[in-house]
Amino acid sequence: MKKINLLFLILFVFSLTAFAQEKVHFKELKTQNDSLNYTLGFANGDGIKKYYTKIPVEKLIPILINNLEIGFHSTNISIAGKDSVNENSEIRDMGLKIGTTLKNQLITGLMDKPDLKVDFELIKQGLLDGLRSNEKVMNLKEVFEYLPRAIKNIENKHITPEIK
Repeated sequence: MKKINLLFLILFVFSLTAFAQEKVHFKELKTQNDSLNYTLGFANGDGIKKYYTKIPVEKLIPILINNLEIGFHSTNISIAGKDSVNENSEIRDMGLKIGTTLKNQLITGLMDKPDLKVDFELIKQGLLDGLRSNEKVMNLKEVFEYLPRAIKNIENKHITPEIK
């Protein structure tokens, strides 16, 4: 049960992490680790988009990504900007939490697996693609077929993080 709760928390947190400057091409997902980072981002982006239906995606993205970056790169998250009416505080806080969680996983490993490495840019790209329903790298069906299978395999230690 703890693993399931952790998985859902990770998926939720990762869905808030997306906005890469460069497009990722499918051929760049060379390893299981690459695919896992991207699909975690995509699945979470799709989930966030479905949860925050009252906020236009293009308004949500900059708030989320800015705070994701602050949470991931900063040692002082108190610098995160608050708007005067606090209308986007939930999205801001989510971005900070996801960024901080990813930063911590640089040490502990992705999903607390030391052999799995966090690729912040792939997670952000997956998140952005999921938020925007951009299926150039993978489509939603492929993501949700791959992700549970990969996580199960990792949990069962039947594959290494460098094999797709």
